[in-house]
Amino acid sequence: MTGDMATLVKNESITALSVRDLRTYFPIRRGVFNRVVGHVRAVDGVSFDLAQGETLGVVGESGCGKSTVGKTILRLLNPTSGQVIVHGNDVTSISEGALRPLRREMQMVFQDPYASLNPRMTMGQIVAEPLSTHHLASGNDLVDRVAELFLKVGLRPEQMNKFPHQFSGGQRQRVAIARALAVSPRLIICDEPVSALDISIQAQIINLMMDIQAEGGLSYLFISHDLAVVETISDRIAVMYLGKIVEIGRTREIYQNCKHPYTEALMSAVPIPDPVKKGRQRIILTGDVPSPSNPPPGCAFHTRCPIAKERCREETPALRQGVGGHAVACHFRDPP
Repeated sequence: MTGDMATLVKNESITALSVRDLRTYFPIRRGVFNRVVGHVRAVDGVSFDLAQGETLGVVGESGCGKSTVGKTILRLLNPTSGQVIVHGNDVTSISEGALRPLRREMQMVFQDPYASLNPRMTMGQIVAEPLSTHHLASGNDLVDRVAELFLKVGLRPEQMNKFPHQFSGGQRQRVAIARALAVSPRLIICDEPVSALDISIQAQIINLMMDIQAEGGLSYLFISHDLAVVETISDRIAVMYLGKIVEIGRTREIYQNCKHPYTEALMSAVPIPDPVKKGRQRIILTGDVPSPSNPPPGCAFHTRCPIAKERCREETPALRQGVGGHAVACHFRDPP
């Protein structure tokens, strides 16, 4: 990595990203006059902080709002309300023009490395595009910078003239990472970056991302449904359910001492070598995930929760914080 990023190291006293009460609602329109008759509450009051050089894993079932959180942070989607601050800059209250230079600070690696790369451009052109857009390099310097980025992600500079269809899935994702790194960002949103890859390739990409982070002090928001991958790369984990964070804490604490009933069900599904010998029982949740356009009153999880009581149907639990930043949103489970 070039520029000031090489001097950055992990520093929990510096906040890279601060999200406060973030809400992203999508209108439901019906009728001849296309009137708004309701909203899909994709993200419904999410708050968290991410330190410089830290990785926060965001997990949950499909449709829980994970990807929408990432896209809203980058203003690929406009928030309904709330605040997003990236290294001291409030990105929710500024114009598109003012946001443009700030996009150097924050980049994204998408889930599908083939769909996110322009098939009409060579891989070298794809990586060079952000450098040209932000006027960071031109001419021979641009070519040298792109070659350097290819080497950094484990590709050969001779491959710069090839097209996306000539690469494997893992190689395409390496190019996507190189493109994200090109402008020397301080925050990268990773939206299911390895879910479309084979297990062996997943390990290579995860190791690559961890090495790059160790070198440059990057902060990652790592969105995934794969709990094994999240455990490997994350310093902390946030568990989402129906647009809300229901538990957040250090990775080891979440995996060894989770408190929320939904987190317990997720963790019981993580494959281990000998679940019978370890005496672990799989927790099977009954019922379907409620619709985000019509969430249940009180605790959103109470329709599937094995310990739900009358209070859960009437009162929404607050995200209560305990020792070490471990927080749980449950009336009957206290944070450690």
